[in-house]
Amino acid sequence: MSLEQIGYLMFIIFLLISLYVKSKKIEHLEARIKQLTARSSTKTSQDERLVYLRAHLAHLDKVKAIKELRKRYPELSLIEAHELWQQK
Repeated sequence: MSLEQIGYLMFIIFLLISLYVKSKKIEHLEARIKQLTARSSTKTSQDERLVYLRAHLAHLDKVKAIKELRKRYPELSLIEAHELWQQK
């Protein structure tokens, strides 16, 4: 086996490893999207968010509470978080 063939072989192995890692990342992101979609689509999730807001963020001012709420629930838009704050 020549040096050139070894180089090609190493390059192909590197490409295969890269493709494997990328596919695993994509699978992980797809699972996260499904999780967030399922979490945000239910009515109970809004109740859960409101309970969390009342229990943990009531002592914070409006801006900090909304930031913390959106950090905990990244699928929330700013408008939804503000509406939850108003329901508090």
